[in-house]
Amino acid sequence: MTTNVQALARALARDRGFSDYDFWRAKNNLENAIHAIAGRNEPIPIDYLRWRAVVRQARDIRRAV
Repeated sequence: MTTNVQALARALARDRGFSDYDFWRAKNNLENAIHAIAGRNEPIPIDYLRWRAVVRQARDIRRAV
């Protein structure tokens, strides 16, 4: 997976195949998964954190346009 969060976020923000609702839903699903894992005192996969950052930045980029 690409480790450059900003580049991936910009690419997703430009992709009109994803609606604002899709970004919102993805962010909420990731937040819920992270919260559930943390509640079980298990290690949170770094990919979950990375994708949360990507989705969050993509939403911010799209809002700014």
